[in-house]
Amino acid sequence: VPLGVMIYYTYIESWTLAFAIFSATKDYWGHTTQEGMIGYLRSFQGIAPEGAPTYHASFTPYAFFTVTLFINIFVLSRGISGGIEKLAKIGMPILFFFALILVGVVLTLPAQAGIGATPAQGLEFIYAPDLSRLNQPGIWLAAAGQIFFTLSVGMGSLQAYASYLSTKDDIALSGIATASTNEATEVVLGGSIAIPAAVVFFGVAGAMQIAQGGSFDLGFATMPVVFQQIDKTLPVGNLLGVMWFGLLFFAGITSSVAMLTPVTAFFREEFGIQREKVAWALGALCFMIGLMHVHWLGHGFLDEWDYWVGTFGLVLVAVLETVIFIWIFKPD
Repeated sequence: VPLGVMIYYTYIESWTLAFAIFSATKDYWGHTTQEGMIGYLRSFQGIAPEGAPTYHASFTPYAFFTVTLFINIFVLSRGISGGIEKLAKIGMPILFFFALILVGVVLTLPAQAGIGATPAQGLEFIYAPDLSRLNQPGIWLAAAGQIFFTLSVGMGSLQAYASYLSTKDDIALSGIATASTNEATEVVLGGSIAIPAAVVFFGVAGAMQIAQGGSFDLGFATMPVVFQQIDKTLPVGNLLGVMWFGLLFFAGITSSVAMLTPVTAFFREEFGIQREKVAWALGALCFMIGLMHVHWLGHGFLDEWDYWVGTFGLVLVAVLETVIFIWIFKPD
């Protein structure tokens, strides 16, 4: 499961790296509508409809995917303390720093002429519960898939990391701290940036329509429009764009390097193969399959892979894991 997730996760991660650079250079400046930015995004992804304008060379998504995967594998090859831990010590503080600045900017945005919506309405849009949806099985599957995905439940990562702890470490405290910090970052900080910003500039109805288009449109099409709008009154829009896509990149890479840890540990412990050899061999495998995600994105290849591996597969494996470990092998 983590190997399967890693392949397409790294590809999506490469989008955040690309758009951080595009923000710094103001490459997408001038696309000031949702439709214009979606066209720009589709051009980058190489799935623009025939006859639509293109803004990027055909090799651009392949190049960013290759660079992002190389960074991941390089960090993994350096080991837990020499690679992943060092990355986390650098990446996580930067992530929180960027997020807090963006939250502060978004929550102080004034209502826009002709829209009249405020950031407070955006927060209400996120947190006001709709209890009528609780009887829909799809909601529960999506929620379980999301929480299993984000906390790496059913992926072997928890067991791999736990094997590095000492017997004196407090597992329950570490688990609660990890889960609460992760959800506070993703839901509270992340949600308090994108949704309120969309509501302020597009209204509640517009934000709902954008949200139905998927999180990719919200993150990669709506937010760049917001940054350009902010730039008209406060000339730091491109810097905010770098922060937004930069925090997404750091959030992504600190997760993706962990996904290959269980597989790496398996080959090291069962066959005695050096970490560097395992890491680069896995990197080559991820690269070959990842190219299919890049090439066939427009045919739904990534969406199918994400559902069967990242949602359905995660829940299935986690349930089987619980039954086998607790009911068959017993907790003792």
